[in-house]
Amino acid sequence: MTILHTESSLGWGGQEIRVFQDACSFRDEGYRILLAAPAESLIYKRMNEAGFEVFPFSFRWRNLWKLGHIIRLQGVKIINTHSSKDSWMGGVAARLFSCKVVRTRHLSTPVKRGLNSIVLYRYLADALVTTCQITADILQKQSGQKKCVSIPTGLKIEGIKLRYDLREKFGISPTDFVVGTLCVLRSWKGVQGLLSAAALCQDLPITWLIVGDGPMLSRLKIQAKNLKKVIFTGHVEPPYEALAAMDIFTLLSIANEGVSQATIQAASLGKPLITSNVGGLPEVCLDGITGFITNSPEKTAYYVKLFYNDPELRETMGLAGKALVNGSFTSIQTFNKMKEVYDQFL
Repeated sequence: MTILHTESSLGWGGQEIRVFQDACSFRDEGYRILLAAPAESLIYKRMNEAGFEVFPFSFRWRNLWKLGHIIRLQGVKIINTHSSKDSWMGGVAARLFSCKVVRTRHLSTPVKRGLNSIVLYRYLADALVTTCQITADILQKQSGQKKCVSIPTGLKIEGIKLRYDLREKFGISPTDFVVGTLCVLRSWKGVQGLLSAAALCQDLPITWLIVGDGPMLSRLKIQAKNLKKVIFTGHVEPPYEALAAMDIFTLLSIANEGVSQATIQAASLGKPLITSNVGGLPEVCLDGITGFITNSPEKTAYYVKLFYNDPELRETMGLAGKALVNGSFTSIQTFNKMKEVYDQFL
């Protein structure tokens, strides 16, 4: 089967990584995978370097027939669309040139109700994939699309090796208690709330690790100025090096969150979790089982202190998180579920 991915995004983040990982998995299984994307986009560059058949494409309506030409000439059976621009054009092209459309909605941001969601997610899509269940439920209700399934981005767990000790790099003792987060430092990632919780825990010898970079960095440093033991590491690659240094992983997002890759990664390393109730976070942070759900700095501080004083609880919840990831959030499971979506159109 020939599958054409369309992606109008120019950046490189969780969405583009998911497209790339899916493409690699299906190519390994004998599927023919194509990409239409702007030549200046990072996913075009990465997939071109990886040996995929790539087509430089600008998603402007005047290029609709060019997309149709690719579909017809390459024998495309399924278009998998990913962003708004390419989903509209890909959906229309598929209807004109008789192939199926799988629309993957990566974001958990609300979709405008009404004609927009009905046309895009029902009439211009034969199946809808989201990355968290709450988004699937909302879109299915709004659009009336019956073939709607949540397929989170799974981890390739095998072969993970830690190369260095991040604690040593930042002068953190092996016996220090470390609470951390890892994310792009944006306003909705809830790091402000984590620092507010840190202010409520200044009586305890806790190190707070803020891993990542982004537009909120300078503001967060100002907020942390009078707090003890707050370390901003900047971007760390691979992320496992930073996550392994933490005793507790937190992600207190207030919006725009699917099933967070950082949360899955932390759970796979046996780290107990404290997260908000946003998007797909509760699918990994099972309240009272793999961690705790919080809705305020006060509750966050309470759970941090609870974990600090109870090593057995940390171990129990960490092991439960590890088992959850191994059972539900691996790349193999992502492939198998996506394969079910594609294969219904064989």
